Amino acid sequence: MRSLLTVGFLAALAALLVACGDDAPPASVFVGSVTGGDVLAASIWEDGRAIVYTCGVGDSLDTDTAWLAGTPSDGSVELSDGMFSVVATRELDAVRGTFSSQTGTGALDLVAVTSPEDAGFFVATEGACRTAAVAFRRGGVMLVQGARFCDAAGPFSQVTPVLPPELLGDRLLVRFDDGGELRELALERVRGI
Repeated sequence: MRSLLTVGFLAALAALLVACGDDAPPASVFVGSVTGGDVLAASIWEDGRAIVYTCGVGDSLDTDTAWLAGTPSDGSVELSDGMFSVVATRELDAVRGTFSSQTGTGALDLVAVTSPEDAGFFVATEGACRTAAVAFRRGGVMLVQGARFCDAAGPFSQVTPVLPPELLGDRLLVRFDDGGELRELALERVRGI
């Protein structure tokens, strides 16, 4: 099941990156966190599809990083894949619900990206490898968290911004350990599916 979701996500991701243009579509990208931990999350809702990305940090990188995709029904989704599940509802400017993993269940609390300088979801694909990062301000501080992986089951590499991401643009330059050497990669802003 996970490999089918991976193939589906890669196809959706290709469409996402092609769809990035100068004109921002209505808010369909949401970012935030999962309560009870250090998990940041992003979600995209558009055209009868929903994608949810979660990213842990430190010890929770491998246990709480997930990509889930599915079809909403009446503004809600129930997504699951192996040890991960999301039950969420899209409101006008927020996505709320729960995220469950092997480390437990927490409340999913995401808000629409309305100010590109303050928040965003950034992605890059290279063959079978995906790199993504979530960025948003909380209490005046810019939080950025992301992961790179070439297999849906991990292992994951934590990504960190190369420059202070105080003013987000359409690209976010990140650094990660690529098998023993540091590598940099530009991630593109996701605006919708």
